[in-house]
Amino acid sequence: MAVSDGRQVACRMICPARAAVIATAIALVCGAFIPCPGRTRRQPPSPVRDTAAPAVTPAAAPVAAARPAPPPNLLAIDHWPGHRFVALPISPVYRQFGYELYPTAALDKETSPADPKLQLKNRRYRYEVLAGKALRVETVEKRDTVWLVGMTEESSGRRAFGLTHKSAIKGIALLDDLEEAQARWTGKTVYARNRQINTFDSASGKMGSVKVAIETPLTVTGVRWGILPLPPQPLWLMVRTPDSAQGFVPVHVSWTNVMDDVRRLDLEPWAEFVFRQNPRTQYKWDDEVWAQINAHHLTTGMTFDQAWVCWGESLSRDTVVDGGIPLTRWTYKGEHVLFRDGVVVKTVGR
Repeated sequence: MAVSDGRQVACRMICPARAAVIATAIALVCGAFIPCPGRTRRQPPSPVRDTAAPAVTPAAAPVAAARPAPPPNLLAIDHWPGHRFVALPISPVYRQFGYELYPTAALDKETSPADPKLQLKNRRYRYEVLAGKALRVETVEKRDTVWLVGMTEESSGRRAFGLTHKSAIKGIALLDDLEEAQARWTGKTVYARNRQINTFDSASGKMGSVKVAIETPLTVTGVRWGILPLPPQPLWLMVRTPDSAQGFVPVHVSWTNVMDDVRRLDLEPWAEFVFRQNPRTQYKWDDEVWAQINAHHLTTGMTFDQAWVCWGESLSRDTVVDGGIPLTRWTYKGEHVLFRDGVVVKTVGR
């Protein structure tokens, strides 16, 4: 998520009737993507910057104004057996490292001879062996704080094993998520929370971006798997702007196989990436406020809602006391935002 000064602050079983959709989804993985180049502010806005943190003492009560928590949208690892995942595409420059998946449960400690046609020297599967393939989870085994996940690659019957890191295995995604995202978003209009759409040149492997206003309607023309390693969200909403610029917005559609320090179970998985309604229609603020928001400038006098639209979801919210005055504090990656009586009074670097 964006901040002032230009810094960055950001068990469903598959039924046979859905098999055709899943097959199409897998085929899409290796396909080429060809991009085309309510409240009033109580004070006038002014740039916010305060380098010294106030002497604060935590208060017991959390801040109000939190939005209702949606369903968790999470398939827990112990419920993975029987579900299908896909090995995501990888940008050409990173394919040499393969997937963090191995032919045996011994992982990189296996002592039997490796098959160089299938494995790298570190015993990982080569990219071309698994790319775009469906992997059915057969077993999960808890090992202290991690999970060993055993899968079968459906087209060849090869076994593949991976160890979770922060409750996720890099390079794979739940196949059901693509179908759900296509049903949810295709043909719909979304609005980019970070005021840009991304582009990808499949020939060079280079990423780019196109700036858009937060109120710019983006038509979702399709949904496909993203290309690793960046951005880390596994699904790309392919979008078109009113002036025909094309690109994508990376999103999560569930919290399944997302690292636990990134998951926000109090939010919908896509909430940090897109609005489903035009925020400028939803919030009747003046042009000056919207200009500040589109420039990612958080200013004094902004209300809770204005700060939320401008900088997005905070990592946490609490109450602190500064000079005997209780203040609401929102914490972002690089900043604390302090409110008094529902209005921004200053920000403080962490």
